[in-house]
Amino acid sequence: VCALLDGGGYAAFAVADAELCLPMPEEMSFEAAACLPEALATICSNVSAADLPHGGAVLMHGGAGGLGHLAIQMFKQHFHAFVFTTCRGGKRGFCLQAGADVAIDYEEEDFVSVIRGHLMHKRVNLAVDVIGGSYVSRNLSVLAHDGILVQLAFQEGCTMTVEALPLLLKRLTWRGS
Repeated sequence: VCALLDGGGYAAFAVADAELCLPMPEEMSFEAAACLPEALATICSNVSAADLPHGGAVLMHGGAGGLGHLAIQMFKQHFHAFVFTTCRGGKRGFCLQAGADVAIDYEEEDFVSVIRGHLMHKRVNLAVDVIGGSYVSRNLSVLAHDGILVQLAFQEGCTMTVEALPLLLKRLTWRGS
């Protein structure tokens, strides 16, 4: 089994409540299975709070990462969402195989332009960001009315200037996790 430990942690042996244990997938290594409960709990708690509409549009930054590729699969399988993700160009195939509809090479393409080109006058319902910094204002610009930005990390930095007017004009929610 693999488990979500109260307060976090990774160990070869641990005591955990049975409710927090998951069967370890047979095809998965112990190292990969150790990451599964935390990643799933993070994605599930944030997706359930986002009230994502069936068939809505999602932007998942870092689609080739541990959280990203799991989130892409969840968005596709459970919400039938149209999923945009950002990644390095060499990771596009991996993200598309995970279920992303559009994998955006963040080194070569502007994700805002790509999303607007695909959705025309529509916007994304949910953006999940692990980058922060200059991405925050750009994320807010692509969100639909009543959209939600979930901030999971600040890889680019947590000190930033944000164009906050969209928060008011579109009744957006920006939440951390």
